[in-house]
Amino acid sequence: GEMASVVSMFDRSKPKEAGADVIIGHHTHTLQTSETYHGKPIFYSVGNFIFDQQRPLNTEACIVRLCITPEKTMADAIPVRIDHCAPHIISSAE
Repeated sequence: GEMASVVSMFDRSKPKEAGADVIIGHHTHTLQTSETYHGKPIFYSVGNFIFDQQRPLNTEACIVRLCITPEKTMADAIPVRIDHCAPHIISSAE
């Protein structure tokens, strides 16, 4: 649900059998879990990008970088912190 950092088992089961090569969710205002299901990346929620919410839970997000070929879809998450409505990519040194 909204404002939850963990996806319910009911919400997790819905997209898995839809046949998509990748699923990228949003709207919960929080960064949620991701997983790979039958080789397909699923990002349940990438979080906020421009909301000015001060709760630490709402200031974390990610950008999903995709590499799609005829053979497979690969994805990785780039961590982002939201500060005063502006997204900032978090470097690996942070």
